[in-house]
Amino acid sequence: MSATLDDAFEIKTLLWFFDPPTHPDKIWGVVEIDGICYNFWGRRADLSSATNGKLSFKRLESTLASRDIAARAREKEHKGYEKIDCSRAADGTYPGLERFQSGFVEEFASRITLIRAFGSATARDGKLS
Repeated sequence: MSATLDDAFEIKTLLWFFDPPTHPDKIWGVVEIDGICYNFWGRRADLSSATNGKLSFKRLESTLASRDIAARAREKEHKGYEKIDCSRAADGTYPGLERFQSGFVEEFASRITLIRAFGSATARDGKLS
């Protein structure tokens, strides 16, 4: 069963990097929360252990054009990041994200809840990381 995020969330981009010899398991992306875009990055959570990945969020300035997000995503893809399908189905679920990792949407939503409760997580200069 796929989880949904409420309508105030939209995962715009999700890229994943995994290199078995060195074991990094990282994600990078952009999410829109209540009309504000945030860049996020960090280790993917291991939902089967008590050690969950840490994600950082940075509020993006409204002047940041979508082409800048696309350009940064292309840079990440050239470094070996894989694009994950984050399209939303008509029923509000994210089937591609659930195929990527079961429980991903629920875990991500819990982290988003913290941003809503405490404001911008790491609002700095508004540039993509």
